[in-house]
Amino acid sequence: MFIYSTIKKMKNLLISALFLSLTSCVYGQNVDLSVFDNLVGKTWQAEGKWGDGSKFKQALTFEYALGKSLVLVKAKGFTDKEQTKYDWRNVGIRKVDKEAKKIKFWEFDVFGGTTEGDITVQDKNILYQYKYGNTMVSDLWEYVNDSTYNFTVGSRKNGEWAQKYLSCQFTAEKQYNKAVEFNQLKKKMLGTWIAENAKETVIKEWTIDENGELLEQSTYLKNDSTRTKTLGKIEHFDFDNEVLLLYADKDNSMKMYKAFFWTKEKIAFANTDYEDNTKVTYYFKDNNTLILEFEHKSRPKSTGQVIAFKRK
Repeated sequence: MFIYSTIKKMKNLLISALFLSLTSCVYGQNVDLSVFDNLVGKTWQAEGKWGDGSKFKQALTFEYALGKSLVLVKAKGFTDKEQTKYDWRNVGIRKVDKEAKKIKFWEFDVFGGTTEGDITVQDKNILYQYKYGNTMVSDLWEYVNDSTYNFTVGSRKNGEWAQKYLSCQFTAEKQYNKAVEFNQLKKKMLGTWIAENAKETVIKEWTIDENGELLEQSTYLKNDSTRTKTLGKIEHFDFDNEVLLLYADKDNSMKMYKAFFWTKEKIAFANTDYEDNTKVTYYFKDNNTLILEFEHKSRPKSTGQVIAFKRK
């Protein structure tokens, strides 16, 4: 009886030691944002129906920021009760709480609301838990493959679904990386470019500043003397994946345009608030020929609004 009792105590001690060891191992691990690696750089889209029959439609983009210490999420969805307006609806942040050793999230919506909660990582699955009114709600991104996640919204009890409000799938849109293409275009534009016509010689010098933005200096020569110089800048915003063109024209008035299209060979900007130079386009005819083209509201396109620059 004594031997049995001793063995039982030793067995219990071993089980307790093993449990503490496993617990220490699990909670001693560094919590990071690597579970989002597969989501970053893609556009994820889903459609379905809520339990009350209303439509669910969403498109999400994920990007790392501040040295991968944050994940920034931007979401499109319905922005009206009638579900007729589909536009940017939410901006979110995912961040590691180092003291609590967990991932936390915040969502800010277009209506002025804020949702915050915790994220639990289960292998490649991502479980969001937050309070909605007086109800604890869970959103589960269940990994299927690198381009598909099962998405479930509901309430859970003891690790199981007590009620499901929505079930659908998020799939990754097959797309090329626009940021990579912009960087390729940017490198190709670097250097000095010269255009000559009967009226003047235009010299454009493209350089990259300490922030990685593309700077432009334009010099206008007439009869071998400098008539004027202007400065410009093409700036890429990682979060929105938007590109802006800012430059001062010959009259030193500042203008700003937003890119609506770009590839590694061409970029087109527009601002319909302007009567002149409504649209500005740069494109490569070949590696040593850069075309600058203007379009105007007030007059039709003419040959004077297309300038061919040769690489120096």
